[in-house]
Amino acid sequence: MGTTRQSSTKKRVRVDHWFTPPEAHTIAGQFRAKAGEIRAQAQAIRRGRSTLDLSWEGKSKNNYFVSLNPMPGDLENYANWLEQKANQIEHMKALEYRWEWRDA
Repeated sequence: MGTTRQSSTKKRVRVDHWFTPPEAHTIAGQFRAKAGEIRAQAQAIRRGRSTLDLSWEGKSKNNYFVSLNPMPGDLENYANWLEQKANQIEHMKALEYRWEWRDA
């Protein structure tokens, strides 16, 4: 409860009202959708990596795989981060002050 103001038989009282903003679920859903897209990209990289020509050898192949190998894991980590943020957004609360008349 907060500040009060007097009236004849009632007083006006500030009441804290906590709520989840209505757009939170939509925004969280957008984050989850993007996480799904990123996971699909990670899977596509894994599939593509396994189909590379086996006759390809040498320093170029090694350099390519050194730079490519961490990518699916990095993408998965990013997708997980987006999921965590979606959960935070979905459960966030906002504070709104409301004024109500109450008996004195």
